[in-house]
Amino acid sequence: MTMINKLDSVAARFDEVSRQLQDPTVINNNELYRGYMKDYKNLEPIVNTYNDYKAAETAFNEAKALLDEGGLDADFKALAQAEYDENKEKMETLSEEIKILLLPRD
Repeated sequence: MTMINKLDSVAARFDEVSRQLQDPTVINNNELYRGYMKDYKNLEPIVNTYNDYKAAETAFNEAKALLDEGGLDADFKALAQAEYDENKEKMETLSEEIKILLLPRD
């Protein structure tokens, strides 16, 4: 399973847990509610970081497309290059954060 597939699974589980936490049956069952809250707290930082990664990836791809098109004036090209570089670095940093977040906990 690739990292992206695993993250998509984690995000789907997070969405399911979020829905369960709004269910009156779960809310009225303290043990069940605590279990879902524990899952929520464990999954939330992973999902938030993954969402940040996807946003950086989108911005990176948009900047890359502009640069690949060519024909940009110097100022716009510099802006697109800065956006490209910034988001490439951000993706690398977030990727490392995600790897750490996915490590099994003791």
